[in-house]
Amino acid sequence: MIQRVDLPWKAHFSGLIICVCAIAQVASGDLLIIDPWRPKVPPKQLLNEPNATEAARLIKGLKYSKQDIDHILTIACLLGPSDATEFLKGYIAKYERRNKLQDVTWGRAVFGLGIVQTQQAMEELLRLWDRYDRLLASGKIKVRPFNWEGVPQLHVIGDAIHFYLWDDKVRQWFLRMTCEVGNVERNQQDLAESERQSAREWLLQHLYRWDIIESVDDEPPVTPEKISRHYRVDPKRVKNISRAAERVVYWVKSFKILPPDISRQQWLTIRHSGQEEGMGILQMVADQLGRPLALAIWQDYLSRRCTMDVGELKHRLWLISWLAYKDAALRMVGSQSSLDERDSSFLEDALAYATSLPDGYLRELTIGGLFGIACYAPKGLADEQLDKIRAAANTFLSAEHREDIIQNAKLNRDIIERSTK
Repeated sequence: MIQRVDLPWKAHFSGLIICVCAIAQVASGDLLIIDPWRPKVPPKQLLNEPNATEAARLIKGLKYSKQDIDHILTIACLLGPSDATEFLKGYIAKYERRNKLQDVTWGRAVFGLGIVQTQQAMEELLRLWDRYDRLLASGKIKVRPFNWEGVPQLHVIGDAIHFYLWDDKVRQWFLRMTCEVGNVERNQQDLAESERQSAREWLLQHLYRWDIIESVDDEPPVTPEKISRHYRVDPKRVKNISRAAERVVYWVKSFKILPPDISRQQWLTIRHSGQEEGMGILQMVADQLGRPLALAIWQDYLSRRCTMDVGELKHRLWLISWLAYKDAALRMVGSQSSLDERDSSFLEDALAYATSLPDGYLRELTIGGLFGIACYAPKGLADEQLDKIRAAANTFLSAEHREDIIQNAKLNRDIIERSTK
């Protein structure tokens, strides 16, 4: 049985380019979640009392076409949760009968089922996923590349189900669905099967984001900000960052141990294996918390002053932490920020770890990454650890490799600096 959160209904509101979630980097350094089926802003009626009369007036004017898109969530806001659920279920069914193509208006109604937070809405979303997954598997839905009018149905449904991840039944469903990620070789010739695999990777991203970002501060699962198309993932707003680091460690335990002397070929074999798909998704989510998460992982699990022994997990944890830190450094290009004592200590320990590794690709990769961080540092910034990183790069990296990193950093800096002008 679904457990309602301790807030009233209205407080719940408090590669291939297709209509799938995009995570966009903006000049402020925040990341945006951009889904066309989400509203640009929450409806104005969000915090008002239910108004069945006004809802009935708007329902009477519905055309079950694209022009309804701005009214669907408004109507849901004017109804109580049970009535809103029934309205959305009925709208979706009628829309599907009247339209061959499932577009963003259909997606807006499906997304609404994630917002209402009722048992019936949750069950309807799970039923919709099962139905569309079977239709794709059977070939009854034809996936066409560059179909700008339609939306990927499973991605939309998964986006809505995500808001029920606090429920154990839904969490177990996510785990069952995502255990297939990487176990099925994606057939680029079979677009429907590729779409099914892509949708499961999308679910895994939602699961990681819920665990590492959205649930760590025990906030309501649905807030006005979280339903917005321009939902900003701001690292500074995550208060319990140590809990986020703990969740990262939990998920890292599910991946294979990286040998410290791994060769480049072994690395590429692991990274290109299906079982590593989840690691790339985990890194992408970790990057959204950037520097705060990097420093929390380091302080709680990797610092030389830390008494906790994470064993061979340290190789993956170091990779996650410096990549998240590097991503944050890139987004801070052009700012007047400087390194504080924690930053210097983090870089000192990261460099000590990197230079202690045996000869192999992991050492080359880590020192190269740290050198990239040094390249993103504000111009003219004097810091002992940055100087040591540059010296280590001169020792362990070839001149050609260093030049590639410098040019890549320059290109990225130019892009960021132009976007801020």
